[in-house]
Amino acid sequence: MRFLVGRDAFVEALSAAVRILPARSPIPILDTVLLKVEGQTLEIAATNMDISLRERLSVAEAEDGSIAVQGKPLFNTVSSLRGPSLAFRVEGKSLHLRHDGGKYNFAGFSSDEFPRIRQLPDIPGFQVKTSDVREGLAAVAFCAAREDPRTFLTGVLWEMRPGELRFVASDSQRLGLWRKSEPVDGSVSAIISRSMADLIKNLPGENLEMRVEDDFIYVSHERGYLLSRLIPGPYAPYESVIPTDPGNELVVSSAEFSDKLRRVLEFTEPPLNTVRLILEGSSARLEAHSAAGSGDEPLSVEYRGPDMTIGLSGKMFMEVLRAIRSERLTVRIYTSTAPFKLEPESPEPGEETLYLVMPVKLEQEFVPREEPEEEDFGDYEEEGEEEEEF
Repeated sequence: MRFLVGRDAFVEALSAAVRILPARSPIPILDTVLLKVEGQTLEIAATNMDISLRERLSVAEAEDGSIAVQGKPLFNTVSSLRGPSLAFRVEGKSLHLRHDGGKYNFAGFSSDEFPRIRQLPDIPGFQVKTSDVREGLAAVAFCAAREDPRTFLTGVLWEMRPGELRFVASDSQRLGLWRKSEPVDGSVSAIISRSMADLIKNLPGENLEMRVEDDFIYVSHERGYLLSRLIPGPYAPYESVIPTDPGNELVVSSAEFSDKLRRVLEFTEPPLNTVRLILEGSSARLEAHSAAGSGDEPLSVEYRGPDMTIGLSGKMFMEVLRAIRSERLTVRIYTSTAPFKLEPESPEPGEETLYLVMPVKLEQEFVPREEPEEEDFGDYEEEGEEEEEF
């Protein structure tokens, strides 16, 4: 087996492949990428048994064959080389590379040992713009829980609805929803892992095609496809917890809010990093106290509503502010203990982004708590109502 391949395309494909490889695996073959040449096409494959990738590149001076080699040493080596192309050949169980006077030999495995990867199913898919998928995932994926016994909360809900593309994620303390009008005919939904979402955001090309079959999602692009096992559903009925009432509206500069929140965060205690948002008349300010001292920052806002003090989980709230792509944002406040809604003041045409965030329960005084109580959307029920789980 031998082949000549463009350096930039090979590095880009390998970069996607090594992101799939497990950090530590007791099974050596899972640390490898499969290189397979047929005719003038090189196939690169990688898997961690939950997520798999196949990509195809055009090659020259090719001879058919296959080998599996450790992905990270191969990627680290070729990504540091310069030049338009790379020439490889296989001898026995080794992959050899000569470049600009240097010689590199990569120990290999038989391709027969490499796990079988599912083929792209021959079923109708949903065509979407890559840029829209990237934007939607970037807007909400950070809201998904890193760990939760309710496994659907660790993933991102990807929905195709008639005329609409939608992404949703929540960790029960905050919820992010992004949707955009799209010429979609039909419907499908899938809960994908955060890892899969990160990989999809880096796929090349102008368009993607989504297919769902047998508890797997397949996302194909111009050079190949990703596939992943779905997180079991169903997803929680999130639409029922999003307020439709306009509430008390606060409008503020996104940059000012972020800058001042960042400063007062220095005077908070983990894990909640509680900051008080104090609304008095038509003015607002941020306030925080800790053993390190205190911070108090005024905010230039437009606000009409009752006086109240709201507890913010500072670092969590900062992540939401970073995700809002608007010079000004609208915060819709209902009560000091009810979830509040954040939206960009001027969304893109045909697009909606919103976040629902739980306030933090405030103590009477600013006394750092060693064991803060876990907050949840289910913690704020009206007296006498049956507790609901978000």
